[in-house]
Amino acid sequence: MWGPFKLETIKKSYILILVFIVSACNKIEVDVKNNNFNSSSGVLYKNDKSYTGTLKTIKETGNIIFEQFRDGKKNGTVKTFYSNGRLRSLERYRKNRLNGLQNSWWPDGAKRSQALYNNGLLSGIYFEWYNNGQLEREMRYKKGLQYGKQKGWRENGELKFSYTFREGKRYGFVGSSLCMSPYQ
Repeated sequence: MWGPFKLETIKKSYILILVFIVSACNKIEVDVKNNNFNSSSGVLYKNDKSYTGTLKTIKETGNIIFEQFRDGKKNGTVKTFYSNGRLRSLERYRKNRLNGLQNSWWPDGAKRSQALYNNGLLSGIYFEWYNNGQLEREMRYKKGLQYGKQKGWRENGELKFSYTFREGKRYGFVGSSLCMSPYQ
């Protein structure tokens, strides 16, 4: 009745129609070579008017970025995808400033970093992982400045640094080199 070729063609057509409908509803504009778009002082303009909508940018690397704008400023989510289709980062903005939970991932889908921002400043615990899944660093921030206990590890899990920030001063083990001394 339905050959594999016809069924596959119908599936592809259905997907294309679905993508078209979703794009039309969300007013996603594709910015291939910045046609009609320019920015000045952190504000994005299209045809000399501040832009409101979702902008899709395709980078030379194949990465795809979806950015939400309101009155020319990033406002809402910014999603970046690797060329393999996996999510690279998910950022949240309010009036051009990072705000809320920010996440990034390695190309294989493993978590790369997690941070909390408040009005453009790091606020809370920042985590970063090596691509093997080992925690690389755990840092604490308040209003964009380090505070409290800070730790970092090498890729093999060995402690790289451990110090505390108190009243703007750093106390503790700052780090060590893996270099060998010629006198050993």
